[in-house]
Amino acid sequence: MATPRRFPFRVLVPAVPVALLAACKDFGRRFEEEARRTAATVEDLLSVEPTRPAPGSVAEQRFDQIVSIYLETIFRHDPVRATQSGFHGRDGELGALSREAIEETVATLKRLHTDLERVDPRDLTGDRLVDRGLLADRMKAETLDLETVRRWETDPNFYLRRVSEGFFTLLAREFAPAPVRAAAVASRARAIPDLLASARRNLKRPPKVWTEVAVDQTRGAIDYLESEAETAFPPGALGPEEEAAFRDALARGRQGLRDYLRVLEDELLPRSTGPFALGPVTFERKLFLEEGVAIPLDRLLLIGEDEVSRLEELLAQEAEKVAPGQGPKAALARIAEEHPAAEALVPAAEAGLAELRRFCVERRLVTFPGEDRPTVRPTPPFARAYTFASMDSPGPLERVAREAFYSVTLPKPGTPPAKAEEELRFFNRYALPIVSAHEAYPGHFTQMERLRLHPSTVRRFLRSTSNVEGWAHYCEEMMLAEGFGGGDPKMRLAQLQLALVRACRYVVGMRLHTREMTLPEATRFFLEHALVEPAVAEREARRGTADATYLAYTLGKRMILKLREDWRQAKGADAGLGEFHDAFLACGAPPIPVVRRILLPADVGPPL
Repeated sequence: MATPRRFPFRVLVPAVPVALLAACKDFGRRFEEEARRTAATVEDLLSVEPTRPAPGSVAEQRFDQIVSIYLETIFRHDPVRATQSGFHGRDGELGALSREAIEETVATLKRLHTDLERVDPRDLTGDRLVDRGLLADRMKAETLDLETVRRWETDPNFYLRRVSEGFFTLLAREFAPAPVRAAAVASRARAIPDLLASARRNLKRPPKVWTEVAVDQTRGAIDYLESEAETAFPPGALGPEEEAAFRDALARGRQGLRDYLRVLEDELLPRSTGPFALGPVTFERKLFLEEGVAIPLDRLLLIGEDEVSRLEELLAQEAEKVAPGQGPKAALARIAEEHPAAEALVPAAEAGLAELRRFCVERRLVTFPGEDRPTVRPTPPFARAYTFASMDSPGPLERVAREAFYSVTLPKPGTPPAKAEEELRFFNRYALPIVSAHEAYPGHFTQMERLRLHPSTVRRFLRSTSNVEGWAHYCEEMMLAEGFGGGDPKMRLAQLQLALVRACRYVVGMRLHTREMTLPEATRFFLEHALVEPAVAEREARRGTADATYLAYTLGKRMILKLREDWRQAKGADAGLGEFHDAFLACGAPPIPVVRRILLPADVGPPL
């Protein structure tokens, strides 16, 4: 056994002694060797999750062992993801991103998938039966990303995220004493040169927009290490030697990022002429493996285009109530004028959360699992380029730190006043509650709190984007439909525009990656159809180049709405809305076609 760590860890899967592998016929010699190599690590760093049913057969033992080895493989490949997930055995590492290390990860995932295929689903019960399919598809999806999509050859942000989030995940939450986390920061700082050297060797011809974003994000990461990170620990939390090592680590980190910035600007930007589109074949495969959707692309695009048209009509109708005879642009401009100043945005967002939660409780819309609350804060500087708002909840394996952060993006220092005004208009007093419903109550924060309690390790760890973003987007519309806002047409107008933005993401994302849409065309599409400010349109379009499954928000919402109606028909007229929401969240966050099979076992209808 390894020496016990200085702070507690929890297990998510039953640790099965390696000796049991002898009873697992046809399990494969390579898997057995991998199990022996990793089992001690899993046993030492994880302890049995009490809500997890014990394996009842050799097949279920096999499956649990594969889950353990899969987690260890993913955490070895990406230690920052391990920290974010709440697994703290690799907090001092950044991981290896050399070509050889990536190829080794791909080979391991393929071996594990082969071993998983040997587990007969007829020998599994309960969650494990569902989870086998989820895990198989996720292994294939991660292999597709590393072997075919190959962002490690085309996206400088692939490496930058590892570095900037590697610091942030250690400093944001108090999952361990300050000296322990400070030591992990120092260790990760020493790993930066090797990681970014891999970036320099691996990157070929990135799309110009991705390198431009990386330049902006790198400057934000340097700013973060110069400002917030310097005051991450209160005075006296570290001893003199620990304080000195921590400061030195931050200095090393800043220097590593400055060196990377020079590489981006001087070497990479001039050769950033590559495409960002996945292409229709890879796009379709990725969508199926990650979201369980097998709809032909032509029909899928038509669904999105019809949704844009439908929402445009609804927006025009609601605009007439706000600004009669003046049209949607004038109506939206009128509500956009009522926004908080930059310094008042965080307090304004914070003030609205209690009302959202109270409404959910009074209307019995969802069961909250506890009394934890998210903290509202400005978006960290290194994450501003792609997002206006986000939720960062504790990882699914975290059992110590409870902090959750609802981030809103303020204009960065030095932004011209006119552009800063454009960005702030997004957070007008009618849109901000809708954004908060999406991010907090009953959206992301609520779902993540429920997800952390799921007895299945696979279900806690693996999440479908169309489920998570679809649920949050569904909540925006549902809350107003249930009476939040008192029927105010200005709030309904704001909600419809946010829905229209997501529908435009759907169409733009598909066209960018399967129909050769250009970035300027994508920006113009958001301007003309979502009627957003130019700064918002530009940010939305840039994000679409990097987010191949940008359609997940609207796609997920539409599938949830159909599931809700089918579920109500199956359950009868007495079935309450809150009962559906609780049943939906109790499934975890797998692809929605999987949720359909759980909630409607006899259903054979399409998900959309």
